[in-house]
Amino acid sequence: MITRQPSGRENLLSLRRADLDARYPGLLDAILTGARTDTAEPVA
Repeated sequence: MITRQPSGRENLLSLRRADLDARYPGLLDAILTGARTDTAEPVA
């Protein structure tokens, strides 16, 4: 589900969205939609 791309001494990680959607349809969209609509007050 994650792609690793070496970049010098670092590794860049990214989600393979197509693979994630194929295995868990709608999961990432639901998470992102929930994050955008969350209006809860921050806890101090």
